[in-house]
Amino acid sequence: MSFEQALALADPEDTVDALADVLWQRVDSDWSALSSAERVVFGVWSLKVEVFNGGFAQFFFNAVGEATPQIVDALRQVGSPRAAEIVETAYRLALGGVSLSDWRVRQARIDGLSAVEGEQLQDLSDQFEDLLKDTMARARAFAVAHQAEFHDGPVK
Repeated sequence: MSFEQALALADPEDTVDALADVLWQRVDSDWSALSSAERVVFGVWSLKVEVFNGGFAQFFFNAVGEATPQIVDALRQVGSPRAAEIVETAYRLALGGVSLSDWRVRQARIDGLSAVEGEQLQDLSDQFEDLLKDTMARARAFAVAHQAEFHDGPVK
């Protein structure tokens, strides 16, 4: 599927998923193969996938958790400040002062969350999920507004 075909899909979540499928083919571990606008959409999609599969605990536990600041910025760029606030709150709760780049320490912290912290983190995951439809609509609108920055092949 091309970017044009993805943008033509009626459902915003389907659009973002289809855009991510195209982008996934070019993603490096640091997303360096993507344009700035592509990183925004891919970041929002990555957050969605992780939170829906296992909540914020999974998001922070997995490699994509290292991109938390970029994803918070992406949420703001697409016009979802409340979603960005939820991610920041979840980050403070789950990781506090833990370095995002230290994957093992991050995983140990997530594994060591208390039951109360786990419940609070799940509540934040639920709050984010409640915003999904609006966030995906905003991400789709962002992609449409920046479609000239999306490329089907490698960025040159």
